[in-house]
Amino acid sequence: LIELMYTQNVEISDLTMRNSPFWNTHIYDSDNVHIHGVSIQAPDDSPNTDGWDPDSSRNVLIENSTYRGGDDCIAIKSGWDCFGEAYGKPSANITIRNLTCDGPVAGIAIGSEMSGGITNISVQRVHFVRANGAAHVKTSASRGGYVTNVTFADVTFADGASISEGILVDSHFGDANPSCPKGWRPAHPPVMANYTFERIDGRSAYLRDSPFHFVGGGGTALTGMVVRDVHFPAAAGKPNWTCAGVTGKAFHGTVEPWPPCSGFKVV
Repeated sequence: LIELMYTQNVEISDLTMRNSPFWNTHIYDSDNVHIHGVSIQAPDDSPNTDGWDPDSSRNVLIENSTYRGGDDCIAIKSGWDCFGEAYGKPSANITIRNLTCDGPVAGIAIGSEMSGGITNISVQRVHFVRANGAAHVKTSASRGGYVTNVTFADVTFADGASISEGILVDSHFGDANPSCPKGWRPAHPPVMANYTFERIDGRSAYLRDSPFHFVGGGGTALTGMVVRDVHFPAAAGKPNWTCAGVTGKAFHGTVEPWPPCSGFKVV
């Protein structure tokens, strides 16, 4: 419904957006964008009706708004494989705060199209009624680029909120871009480093999969992961922690389910 391209100093406020056929708000290669007081509404079965998609953009603040729809509440991007690497414009300095997100897959997603880089992302005070997960940070071997310096803090869930993973960080997510030249490879594997997850209370949620999913590999190690004051119920029939290729810290007495996987140092 709204697409900003190559713009600066934009405010979008006090607006209701209904029944978009695709992404509701696409913010492409723009700088200094402030969105607040927006309500987005779409049916549960409407695919690709993301709420807000900052894409290769800088200094974006999205706050005090609500989303109910069929796809991601927020999806932060910076280009898909060869095109994102060639364009080379990262998404940087993005703050998400005071949102309510409701939908079968209405989580906060970073990637998987992130080949131009993503850095300095802050997600604060988000309340989930339903979602596929609170935090989804995703790359794949064909992406290149980086996702660094990410914080999720003060996240809550409605009673009985149905989610899949609580936290998912994964370097095996998403297909290669078929429009890239045959045989194209990124300059280096994706870099995924320095993420903090703190003050996340999912004890009232219902989990369908692992509360904690940290899976690196394919040339990408997940480094500098911090989990502190994060609480989820155990998932029936699923591992509480699914891990590979990860290092970080988990704070004893403040995280459940416990214990963490071996890549996390207990402090």
